[in-house]
Amino acid sequence: MPSSAPTDAVPHRPFFGELCILAGSIAFSLSFVLVPAIYGAGGNQFSVLVLRNFALALLMAALILRTGKPILLPRAERNGSLIVGLLFAAQSYCYFTAVHFIPVSLATLLNFLYPVLVAVAMHWTAGEKLTIVKVGALITALIGLALALDTTAGDLNWFGVLLGFLSGLLSAAIAVVSGRVLGQADTQRMTLHMVFATGVALLAASQISGAGLVFPSGFIGWSAISAAPLLYMVAVLGYFHAIRLIGPSRTTMISNVEPVCTLTLATVVLGEAFSAKQVVGAALVIGAIVATQIAARKRA
Repeated sequence: MPSSAPTDAVPHRPFFGELCILAGSIAFSLSFVLVPAIYGAGGNQFSVLVLRNFALALLMAALILRTGKPILLPRAERNGSLIVGLLFAAQSYCYFTAVHFIPVSLATLLNFLYPVLVAVAMHWTAGEKLTIVKVGALITALIGLALALDTTAGDLNWFGVLLGFLSGLLSAAIAVVSGRVLGQADTQRMTLHMVFATGVALLAASQISGAGLVFPSGFIGWSAISAAPLLYMVAVLGYFHAIRLIGPSRTTMISNVEPVCTLTLATVVLGEAFSAKQVVGAALVIGAIVATQIAARKRA
C-alpha cells in the first residue's frame, strides 16, 4: 500500500482539513443519535447500514460520472479502499449493535478511545513520537472510561460494552490504514469503492445471520432512516478528505467534537441521564482526547 499520506508534522491546507473533519464529526453524531428512533420503529441495524452505504455509493457514482472521471481507481488504491470498506463494515456493525445493549452515550465513549489508540499505533507504524502527553492521555482515558461505565451499575450489559470497545479498535485500524492507502487518491472515487464494499459485506452478513433487512415503520422511523445517507455522505467525505489533508492523528483528535455532540444530543433528545461519577469519567475521556490534539497543534 502507498504510504504517501501527509503527516501531522507537515499538514497541507490545515484549516480546510480541520473544517472537513468538524463537519464530518457533527454529521456522524447526528446520524448515530437517530438510531434509537429507527430501532424503536421496528428497524434493525442492517437496514440502516446497508441503505446508507448503497445510497451513498449511488450518489457518489452520479457525482463522479458528471465530472467525466473514470469510476475505477488504480489497482493499489482500489484494493486499499476495499480493505477499508470491510473494516468499516465490521466497525459499523459493532457500533450500531452496541446500542441495542447499552446507552448511546456509553457506546460513544467506548468507540472514542480510538483517537488515543491511533496516536499509539502511529508511533509504531509511522514513527510519530510517543510523548508523555500521549501516554498520559491514554491512561487518563482508561480511568475516565472506567468511571463512565459505572461498573457498580447492575444492569450494565457487558456484551454491549465489548461491542463498543471493538468498534473503537476497528475505528483506530480504519484511521491508520486509511492514512497509508489514500496518498493522493481521489477522495470521491475512493469513497465510492469503500462504501460499496461496506454495503456488500453488510448485506451478506444480514443474510448469513438470518437477520435480514428489517425497515422501520411510521413517519418518524422512515424520516430517521432517510436522513442517514445524506448525513453519512457528509461524514465520510469530511473524514477521509481530512485524513488526506492533515493526517490520521490530527484528524482523529479533532473528531473529539463528535462524542461531545453525541453525549449532549443523547441527553437532550433521548433523555439519557449521567450520574456525577459518569460525568467525571466522560470529562476525563474527552479531556484526554483534547489534550493530545492541543499537543499535536503545537508540534505542527
